[in-house]
Order: sequence, then structure tokens, then C-alpha cells
Amino acid sequence: GTINGISGGALAVGQATIQLPQSAARYESGIAYDGEIQVNARWIAPDAPDLGPVMPGALLGRRTDGSLTTLTAYGMLSTELSSTGGEPLFLANGKSATLLFPIPDIAQSALPPSVPLWHFNEAEGLWEEEGEATLVGTRYAAEVSHFSIWALFFPNGTPAAELSGCIAYDSDGPAAFHTF
Repeated sequence: GTINGISGGALAVGQATIQLPQSAARYESGIAYDGEIQVNARWIAPDAPDLGPVMPGALLGRRTDGSLTTLTAYGMLSTELSSTGGEPLFLANGKSATLLFPIPDIAQSALPPSVPLWHFNEAEGLWEEEGEATLVGTRYAAEVSHFSIWALFFPNGTPAAELSGCIAYDSDGPAAFHTF
């Protein structure tokens, strides 16, 4: 969909909503953008049957204290902005967008007042905790200063460990192209 670059506005994405304020977009160079903003976004429900193949990475995240934890998904919102000419756009300095996440069925019985907010770090292949989303009426609201794949996750409290190694055969050396 599109949002006016001058006046801002909101765009429904599945059960989620993206809200941009006035004059919220800029080019990578920092120059302000005032045309129509093309919003390419996708809501990924936590109970989607294709969650595993659709979401990036695994349900593994790095907490703000640096520890690793496994995660329980409450939903993800992938968003990219571009100009009408297809050039990537970014949130202007000092501007933030509001993301409104629906409350998943798995959380209906006990609604916490806030849920940790996470974004996907493509370089590390991990989710990184960054802020929180607050319960506002029937949705969780979060302010973000950049676009990425944002998610609501609950840390399971299960510590995670990084494991690396090499599988070798007795006579032929290392095994190749095996995943597990």
C-alpha cells in the first residue's frame, strides 16, 4: 500500500497496522522525501502453519544483557519503505513509526501489560531485543526508529548455547554438506 509522505497516515497489514507521522521518510543520503511512500509489508501470525519457513532465523534471540534465549512468537511484521521510483526509504532522523500488533490467540487468557519487542539482525542471524510493546486497548503498540522485521516474542527463560564442531569419518576426513 501507500502512505502520503507529507501528511503521514496508517496502513493495515493483515491484522497489524503501520502508522507513519508527518514527513517521516528520507532517502539513505538523508535528504527528506515528500512523495507517496510505497509500503511493502507482511504480517506473520504466530500460529501460521508455515511460520518456520516464512520467518527469518530460528526462535533464538539475544537479550539486552547479551544472553541468548529461546523465544515464543506473538507475531511478526516485516516492513520496507520505498519511493514511487523504487528507491529505498528510511525513517527520518528524530521520527518514529508506530506498529500495532494484534493480540494472538495464545495470549488471550493472560494479557501482560507489555511484551518484549525484537528485530531481526541479518548479519548475526539472531533476533535482538529492543524495547517493548505496550497493551493499548485490543492491541500491542510499539514505537520503532527503523524498519526491519519486528516481532513480539516472549523469552522462554531457556538458556541457549552456541555449538560448533566438525563431523569426521574414521578414514575419509571431515563429512561435507550435512545439516542437523
